[in-house]
Amino acid sequence: MTVLDKFKNIVADAGYGSEYNYSLLENKYEDKNYYIPYGLYDKEQTRKCKKDPTKLPNWTYNEQDDYYIDWQGVRFNFKRYGKRKNKSTGLVSDLKIYEADEFQLTDELIELAKTKNGRNHFFN
Repeated sequence: MTVLDKFKNIVADAGYGSEYNYSLLENKYEDKNYYIPYGLYDKEQTRKCKKDPTKLPNWTYNEQDDYYIDWQGVRFNFKRYGKRKNKSTGLVSDLKIYEADEFQLTDELIELAKTKNGRNHFFN
């Protein structure tokens, strides 16, 4: 029996908000309620972050067609699913990878969609 077995609700600060801890709670303590913000939660709540057009949460998202449009107007389409393994915990994360569309609305956007090496920008 662990300390967590004694409680129905688990509350912790953002220092414990990791994918590893969330998956442990989901798999081992599925009957518990847990309230643990992720690491950047407090920062994302600031006015500065909410008004920063370069932050992904502030981009326009089209759920039906699954694409984002950044602050400059560059469209990023869903490209594929991927995985990332955390070296320290061994936890494998599922990712959605988005890539700047090769065809943008203007020539200027086509250039903004590319890196210095001429490849399209992407994120996950």
